[in-house]
Amino acid sequence: MTPESDLTVKVIGAMMGTGKTTHIHKWLNQQSTAIDSFIYVTPTLDEIQRVKEACPDLNFVDPFPKDGSKLNSLNQYISESRNIATTHSLFTTAN
Repeated sequence: MTPESDLTVKVIGAMMGTGKTTHIHKWLNQQSTAIDSFIYVTPTLDEIQRVKEACPDLNFVDPFPKDGSKLNSLNQYISESRNIATTHSLFTTAN
């Protein structure tokens, strides 16, 4: 796992319809070998599927109910440094 001092968070903010999602998908695909792992946080489940389809080589995983909770699989994926696509709602509960 990467030390916290090496973590980078990028936030992209702009009006709807200006190409934010398309831009981030292109950027993710370009960075796929330069960065260890990504956590893609989005408001909707539909957007999780969209990033998985737009970035197939990154093998994004989305949390599934494990032992009764998606949080358990999210925490496992984080500890494994997997590329994760998740919702804002679930991400705010991560350990």
